[in-house]
Amino acid sequence: MHCAPRRIHILLFVSLLIHFETLLGMKQEAERAGGTVIGKIIDEDNGLPLRYAAVTVSGTGRGAVSNQEGIFLIDSIPAGMYALRASLIEYRGQQKDSVRVLSGQTTQVSFSLVNQRPDSLTWVMRANKDIARGEIHLLTCGLMILSVPESVLTYVANKYGFHYQDERTDSNDGCQIYNEVVYKYLDKLNGNGWRKRFELELKSYERR
Repeated sequence: MHCAPRRIHILLFVSLLIHFETLLGMKQEAERAGGTVIGKIIDEDNGLPLRYAAVTVSGTGRGAVSNQEGIFLIDSIPAGMYALRASLIEYRGQQKDSVRVLSGQTTQVSFSLVNQRPDSLTWVMRANKDIARGEIHLLTCGLMILSVPESVLTYVANKYGFHYQDERTDSNDGCQIYNEVVYKYLDKLNGNGWRKRFELELKSYERR
């Protein structure tokens, strides 16, 4: 007569234990499945989507590459806080810190990357404009190391129809594009081989 209540308690305990284990299993399965991060990568200057940009999730080995619409998707990320980084050749990388990923949920993260390519046409037009005004100079961009006094360099350069101008810019490629246009002009002005003659004349002053 007294066994029935005990049996009911035991069955209730077993039922609760099974339910708890089921919930625990579901929680562990969700954690293993992780969460998803989805987003879009665009060019900051013109807003156009960027394809083939790489996005990585710190400390997980997880990542993805954006498609033609600039969309990327990374799934199966364990729940937690992460830093996400987007990178693309000729663009400045961008990192988003403290991105929270929740199991079974989707987090949206977008990136705007800055184009670091020199605007070739702008540099070419600038060089041609300077030449048309008679302002013939080669840009040093802070990279030139003088082996002779500056007065000597100026004197010899003037003999060949140009002078040097220090251009403070982050775009060394831009300087190179500009100088290529000026070199073509100087080739016509001084004839073939003038660069060698110029270097030899400078070296002659080094020995004095």
